[in-house]
Amino acid sequence: MAKKQKNNTSFSKGWIFFSVPFLIPFIIIGFMFFKGYTEFQPEKEQIDQLIHEAETLGENINEILEYYILPNGHGLTARSTDGTILLEEVDPDANTIVQTEQLNSDIFMRSFVSYQKDGLVFITKADDNNIIKGYYYESGKELTELDIPEIHADGYLESHVLSHQGTIYLLGKKGDGSFSLYSIHELQLEEINLTENEQIVDLVDAKLYYSSSFTDLLPAVELSLYDQSQFMLTLSPKAEERFLIPEAMSFWETEEEAVSQLYQGKESTVIRIADNQLVQYDIHTHTVQNEIPTPEPIYYPSLFQIDTNLTLVIGRESVDESSALIGYVFNQSGEELVVDLTERLQEQSFDYNNDAFFAQVTEEELYIASDRAAISVNLADPSVSEWLTPESVEKSYLALAEEKQQQAEKLTQDSDTFSKDRLLQYIHEDSAGQTFTIIITFWAGIPLLIIIIIFIISKLSKWKRKRILNNGGIKVQAKITQINQTGTYINEQPQVRMKVQFTYQHDLIQREVKQVVSLLYPPRLGDFVDLLYDPRSGKVYLWRD
Repeated sequence: MAKKQKNNTSFSKGWIFFSVPFLIPFIIIGFMFFKGYTEFQPEKEQIDQLIHEAETLGENINEILEYYILPNGHGLTARSTDGTILLEEVDPDANTIVQTEQLNSDIFMRSFVSYQKDGLVFITKADDNNIIKGYYYESGKELTELDIPEIHADGYLESHVLSHQGTIYLLGKKGDGSFSLYSIHELQLEEINLTENEQIVDLVDAKLYYSSSFTDLLPAVELSLYDQSQFMLTLSPKAEERFLIPEAMSFWETEEEAVSQLYQGKESTVIRIADNQLVQYDIHTHTVQNEIPTPEPIYYPSLFQIDTNLTLVIGRESVDESSALIGYVFNQSGEELVVDLTERLQEQSFDYNNDAFFAQVTEEELYIASDRAAISVNLADPSVSEWLTPESVEKSYLALAEEKQQQAEKLTQDSDTFSKDRLLQYIHEDSAGQTFTIIITFWAGIPLLIIIIIFIISKLSKWKRKRILNNGGIKVQAKITQINQTGTYINEQPQVRMKVQFTYQHDLIQREVKQVVSLLYPPRLGDFVDLLYDPRSGKVYLWRD
């Protein structure tokens, strides 16, 4: 009986040895699966992007091209990034970036601007085909691309766009090579026919007029014909103020004639600069009249006609070109000082001769934009003003950088937390997770399948023995008369073929059976084994309890 217990113990150990070849790889693959899961970060690209944006936001202040004040008091910056102009609306009071939009641009990142309606119109040149593009930006609304017919700007954008007192003029070529001129005023697009006048025949060139001390008063376009004659066409939102002036002995004389016609029946005295002094100039008589006194002496002055009746004068407070800014708003004739801006300009350091400098009046609000700061001043109450400076923008950038850093930390923390949803996401989205899942399922399925098969066989064998017993089968003890190894090993235990004999109803019966035996406790000749004998078929089976 002791030998039988040893055989059962050996059989149990065999199952352990059978499981080990499957168990060790299963553990290794399971460990690799868990390691892959812990390293699974589907948000890694997003996390890296947030960290990168947080790190570079502080540097973006150096990439700002222009600063503007929106009509609602928010700031708007334009900076270059990835080959486009990026507009960012800033709320200085809340230190937040409200909205971000992109403008198509060429490599020069140049734009022309006009305050129209309740927002800003931007004109750029597309990089891929030199087409002039127009956009309208209003706080709280998506950027709108203006429906401008396709015209090309073959040279610098400055040669094709002019912003004057709230109107933008666009000059370019159509696909057939002919010239087109458009105006945008209060978001209304109008085409100005360059060849409407019968004198304009065989137009070969057209260019905006920029070569005069009267440029701020006289928006115009120069027209050159095939016969080498030239004309000047004055520009205005009003059709009745567009005059075609034939070229005189010189363009100076042509210009004087154009200005005289443009201001016919209007105030003829305007502010000009003579010998670095502000003076009154009579357009019709072309004579300098009186000097214009200012509260403080002004050096290196520049003039900006900000609307039809107001002139902005900006300069320096001393001969030092880096000295503080001072500025004044006069009526057109220079007889009345409307607003002294000096106090509001003292802390600013922008270059008013820079191409980015821009000034315009809408109703009673004066907007000044530049590459270093932006200001808005209420002309009726100058104490009411808004500022946008690099310092105020930097606060918004840093606040946004902190917010992005917190988002990155939150995503990182979530990726380190175990959850069923994340596990399913790893299996569903990650190729390694899918591979490991298939391997684990397959590897775990083999022993499971074997166990199921063995279980079924065992059940069938037990059912068969039970059926034999119910149909006259009996348990007998048979004596081993011969033992030979079959050469087969199962779980490193040998299988033997045994010839046995037993007596049934006075008959001596001999049979042959196979059995896996223990190397430590092998059966010997003369030992007895328990068998199940089926008298009907004459077959014998090893007895199993």
